[in-house]
Amino acid sequence: MSMSSRMTAMLEAFDYQMPDFNFDLSNYDSLLPKDVKDHFDKLFSDSRKWFETLDFQVGRTLAEAGASPKHPVMLMPGVISTGLESWTTSEDEASYFRKRLWGSATMIRNVLFDKEKWIKHLSLDTVTGLDPPGVRVRAAKGLDAASYFAAGYWIWSKIIQNLAAVGYDINMIYLASYDWRLSMSNLEERDHFFTQVKNQIELNSLVYNEKTVICAHSMGSTVALYFFKWIENEVGAQWIDEHIEGLVNIAGTMFGVPKAMAALLTGEMRDTVQVPPLLSYLLERFFSSHERAALFRSWAGSASMIIKGGDAVWGDENGAPDDRPDAEASQAYIYEYAARGNVSEDAKITEKSQSVQSQKFTADQAIPWLMENSPTDFQKMIATNYSNGIERDPHQIRRNNKDPTKWTNPLEVALPYAPNMKIYCIYGYGKPTERSYWMRHGPYAYSDHAAGVGSNETEDLDDPHLSNQSSVFPKVPTSRIDSRITFQNAAPKVNSGCRIGEGDGTVSLLSLGSMCVHGWKLPRYNPARIPVITHEILHQPDEMDLRGGPKTGDHVDILGAHDLNEALVKVAVGLGHEINETIHSPIRDYAAKIRWDADHSALRAAYLQLARRVSAHLIKQYHPDKATHPDTQDKIRSINAAYETLSDASLRFAYDARRKAYVASGYARKGPRISDTIDIDAFDVQQDRDEIQLTYPCRCGQQYVVGASEMATKMDAEATHSFDVQCTGCSEIVRVIYSNQD
Repeated sequence: MSMSSRMTAMLEAFDYQMPDFNFDLSNYDSLLPKDVKDHFDKLFSDSRKWFETLDFQVGRTLAEAGASPKHPVMLMPGVISTGLESWTTSEDEASYFRKRLWGSATMIRNVLFDKEKWIKHLSLDTVTGLDPPGVRVRAAKGLDAASYFAAGYWIWSKIIQNLAAVGYDINMIYLASYDWRLSMSNLEERDHFFTQVKNQIELNSLVYNEKTVICAHSMGSTVALYFFKWIENEVGAQWIDEHIEGLVNIAGTMFGVPKAMAALLTGEMRDTVQVPPLLSYLLERFFSSHERAALFRSWAGSASMIIKGGDAVWGDENGAPDDRPDAEASQAYIYEYAARGNVSEDAKITEKSQSVQSQKFTADQAIPWLMENSPTDFQKMIATNYSNGIERDPHQIRRNNKDPTKWTNPLEVALPYAPNMKIYCIYGYGKPTERSYWMRHGPYAYSDHAAGVGSNETEDLDDPHLSNQSSVFPKVPTSRIDSRITFQNAAPKVNSGCRIGEGDGTVSLLSLGSMCVHGWKLPRYNPARIPVITHEILHQPDEMDLRGGPKTGDHVDILGAHDLNEALVKVAVGLGHEINETIHSPIRDYAAKIRWDADHSALRAAYLQLARRVSAHLIKQYHPDKATHPDTQDKIRSINAAYETLSDASLRFAYDARRKAYVASGYARKGPRISDTIDIDAFDVQQDRDEIQLTYPCRCGQQYVVGASEMATKMDAEATHSFDVQCTGCSEIVRVIYSNQD
């Protein structure tokens, strides 16, 4: 085999197509010295065979061991992975019809030669979050929608190949492609995406009589969690238990991505600032950071990756959970605005000394800062679609089951009550990852898209004519990553304004693993005790492979990693029990430092607030002006005594001790276990056929239901102003309290 043939074989194995220059490399073999030809022959020998074996190796090995298809597989891609194509049919846009505007060579050509039209198609209406007038862009369908991003750059193809090697075909693999630009609610409103996913899973169960395995990557894991909550509200959590075998959470963005905080504020990220100055200049002139930020903000889907949990997760002035012991500066400050110029040129300046005079924003401060410096349409979109806090109250978490704005945040909603489902968290570790940013104030620019999404109109801060700006469309200061700041010898390192932390090169370790190793071990977030296995893949890239090879832990390239493919195929063929918990990082230590529970002062404030609210409610219920029962005065005295006990720590301690002794003595009356006491006003009123019903969500995903006639009977029979109701889906019982006025 000639050198040119071997080179061609290797390029084909990489799915790389060489341009046709109308000449044959074999004609030039004779011009090379023999020792050079021998060297190349040795280097590229049997390249095709080696790469082909690598592609299907995992699946073939498992097939030889007896593995065969069992569970249908649904692949759920991450952000920007799914190709987008034009369905616009106007005369001016007809040439784009069914062309890939995202995820193909066509995209690159359009960006270079027809940028304005490309931006017009890819942008969404900032008010509706849907297609702008006169434009229709939809997600591509089928396995090809996300197998490759562009020619030669694979995404899901390696996983599809290994599933095929154990016997899967296109009938048992479904790629749930979606328009990642849309908010979760608009995915259903415009494309009926979650309905399609539900129908496909039900079809899988009907045809194969097996549950489906969902394999979600990156933002796709957030989409999967939203789907679970959507299903709970549509048909109940029991559907998930009956139809879903497991969720393979691949590099999921559970707590969001710091990278999104930079991109949405500045239009920049590590990828754009760590480039040579000339390239940076050309990029800014061709497609400015202001234009990029406007485009990113129009994509409501990308906003689902804003960081979640606030200071409790990402740290405060006292430090961050993922600060290393040798850290000279904390990772807690998402944005930090430098007080000086190019400090990296001054050898006497350290990051610690630079931070003394800087303007700092922790997570709790960074999100309001992002909102304050964003268009009002973007602020409204965030407020109506997302919530980025942390909820610790189990009762409120259950109430959040009915609030779609909470469904993308695992810190504010619980996993479905599906005890037979499993979760496998698989992600890479060991690749430097941007965690927080040094910032600088940039030039002034028009706010609220006054100059249009495609505008590049900015003014320098020193412009003497700045005072003459329009009062209708005022200009506001922009922000930029301060690429001048670099501390290579610091801990943590700072490269071109990006403070480097731990993760998979894109997503911070805190976001990748904290929910898996700790959060979902807490009953309030996982009431069904769904088993959660965490399997980290140490990033050990092959220097000879541009994509990192079989041991990569990179955020995207992990989809071709040997360990990931083996684990995924094992879950699909029914061997998920063979996947072992594997931890290479300090994630357990970091997760333990997250403030999962409120501090003492916050708990005390919440406790007293609850005591006052309950006391006020009962006093109102039994007040002599409203209640004529002869025992009213005794009730009032009892309520006041109870409030005094609840409000005083020593009295509470004494009461608890007496109560424990009473229960231990065996004299306590045995009765049904009451899991909660709920005011009747907390129930929702629903019309069910001919009868009015009161409903309240249970943590199992079902509901406590009482009909109007049944309620009337219970009220007549009970003299205690309360009655008990059992959940329709489990054995939990709640006590419903009401007043005479009810």
